[in-house]
Amino acid sequence: MKTNENPNIELALNIAKYHYVTEFEDYFGCEVEHYNIFYDSFYKEFLEDNENSLEIIHINLSNHSLKKIPKLVFSMINLKSLYLQNNQIQHISAEIGQLKNLTSFDVCHNQVQTISQEIGQLQNLEKFYLYDNQLQNIPNEIGKLQNLQVLTLNKNQLRYIPEEIGELKNLKSLDINNNQLQYVPNEIGKLQNLWDLHFYNNQLRTIPNEIGKLKGLWNLHLENNQLKTLPLTLKNLKNCDIFVGNNPNLILPAELKNCKNIRL
Repeated sequence: MKTNENPNIELALNIAKYHYVTEFEDYFGCEVEHYNIFYDSFYKEFLEDNENSLEIIHINLSNHSLKKIPKLVFSMINLKSLYLQNNQIQHISAEIGQLKNLTSFDVCHNQVQTISQEIGQLQNLEKFYLYDNQLQNIPNEIGKLQNLQVLTLNKNQLRYIPEEIGELKNLKSLDINNNQLQYVPNEIGKLQNLWDLHFYNNQLRTIPNEIGKLKGLWNLHLENNQLKTLPLTLKNLKNCDIFVGNNPNLILPAELKNCKNIRL
């Protein structure tokens, strides 16, 4: 098998789109044999033949009814992007901690119920997509992801988020819509780089005063909750559009009634 002479070639195995490696031939400028890449046997053979010349850094295993992450994936230690949308994965196992170079991890539209604490070892992770799963909690170790910028947890079954969420100093977007959240920890006020914060369609009755510390916030969504009042510190969010519609029992404090950026 001939391979590209460049050892740094980005080999993207996109199972969702391609079924035979020959379709990569022109893209990579190399000759490859016919392999059905749906099976783990392909990965084993392909990796063995190319381990000294090709580094797999992107892989897409979406739309294949996978019930767990294939073990061979965890041996791809240079992996940067892992896409697993639309499968039937129920657990993110401890082996995930081996993928220390991962920057983007997408497990949207699965059946994930638990995440191993080893998730905290992914120090380079920047984007973590967990939309539409069955999570009831997330491990405290989430706070160790110091480079995380985007975290989507919407459409799960979360009742709370851990205080450690406040340790995500580089987080820019946090989406926890469509859960069962009953409260927001005060530590949310530590997320000084946050731009977008989404809490709509939950069961929130109060919002902590600390949210007023997020002066870089552009969008705050609090619609469809059970809020009865709002913290006066929202006055500090002068550049933020604050959406609070469909909170039937909400009584807006007099001090906030002249805030044009609060959308009822």
